[in-house]
Amino acid sequence: MECSSTDIKATQNQATHTLNPADNSLPPTILQCFNEKLPSIRPSDNIKYKAVQPSGKTTADAVPPWVLIRQETQELVKIAEAALRHPALIESRLGRHSINKVDETFYGNSEMDIVTASLAAIILPIKEVLNVLYPNKFEVASEYNKNGKGVADQLEEIVGGIKKVEAALRCDFIYKIPNTHATEGKTIAVLEYKRRGMIRYADWTEAVLDQGTSEDKIKEKINTAKDSNKTWLRFNGLSYSKQVSAYAVSKRCKHVALFDWDHALFFMFNELALGEKPRAGDRAEFILSTEDKNAHKEGEYPFVEIANLRKMMLGWVLRAFRDALGEYPDA
Repeated sequence: MECSSTDIKATQNQATHTLNPADNSLPPTILQCFNEKLPSIRPSDNIKYKAVQPSGKTTADAVPPWVLIRQETQELVKIAEAALRHPALIESRLGRHSINKVDETFYGNSEMDIVTASLAAIILPIKEVLNVLYPNKFEVASEYNKNGKGVADQLEEIVGGIKKVEAALRCDFIYKIPNTHATEGKTIAVLEYKRRGMIRYADWTEAVLDQGTSEDKIKEKINTAKDSNKTWLRFNGLSYSKQVSAYAVSKRCKHVALFDWDHALFFMFNELALGEKPRAGDRAEFILSTEDKNAHKEGEYPFVEIANLRKMMLGWVLRAFRDALGEYPDA
């Protein structure tokens, strides 16, 4: 479903009613918010990790990258910080207007809870920045699917050996070029939401290689997996990698991210092949970030980086826009 500015404003008003607490403390301005951590949203005590599997044929048949090459969070941070120093932003109303504040009593259990909270706290502030830097050059589309009918990337939980549909309502955000442009309809970036508690670091560990890994070592790791036809990814790491790979191929877009409020996972498919047998490629660039300094023991999962997720999301979106539309104009 295409979302016009009016649609987004109406949804913002609905989110405001849910998210804004009745107190006197002022939330940060739109520009300030990118230097602050996300608001604390309480999860319920019954949130537990559950294995998921692709149920749709498109996602089940998708071939994820054999290895994930860890990138530094600083790349996205630098892109965001450079943009936030742009005179057009500093001189705009974004330094005066506040974002909506998330009520600390709001529970963030379901995927839809995360969508609602992130709309005010992340999506709309980023859209305001994009409106200044890339005016009239993009639009946001969101897709809603009820009961999972005809949804290729629906996932299923395995509960007591019984498959159960994960969600009756799914909402993705897609940044795309408007149909009025020469490259009409081109997808710039895809953001997929997940319920909390589904990202387990151990599911990704064996597939992740450091950015400084030699080409020989990377090829050796890829060939070992290919020869045995066994992935290094495990459980949800595999299912979610299949899903983002399917998105990359179907949307012809190399920038795909997963977000569950506690984590952001950024994928860049530089080897995306769209020929007779389209696939995401043997490797993908990968960043897994969280704001929780106690997410794991020090050194246990070195590929999990502590970072400001809102700023990371802005940097990720701007990198995708740069690839699709070029650099935004200088002041």
